[in-house]
Amino acid sequence: MSLLFVPPRKVDIAPLHFTPRVLRLVNIVDIFDAVERHKKGDWGLVSLSDAERNKIALAYGGRLTSAYQDGKGVRFWITTEADRSKTTVLLPRDNRDNNNPGFLFPNLAHGILRRFSH
Repeated sequence: MSLLFVPPRKVDIAPLHFTPRVLRLVNIVDIFDAVERHKKGDWGLVSLSDAERNKIALAYGGRLTSAYQDGKGVRFWITTEADRSKTTVLLPRDNRDNNNPGFLFPNLAHGILRRFSH
């Protein structure tokens, strides 16, 4: 009997985006270590069902989500869009605040101004 080892597919992640909050609160070395893990298909701290979803998304196309924690215990996410057009590093709160994990700083500023103008 022989066993076949198939190394995990690498995830294409370019270009890489960061939310302003994740850059302020998470150690940059921990971020880039997590990005390397994400690229190798190591999804970090996700649930078993999320890991299975990522496996299917990797094989058939779909959004990929990983969860990691830095050395200080700050949890952060890495998401790669289904079309592999962009990968975003963000805090879970960034997603709730903007409801779009791939937002850029001008969009965040617009959202804040809109909230205060009502």
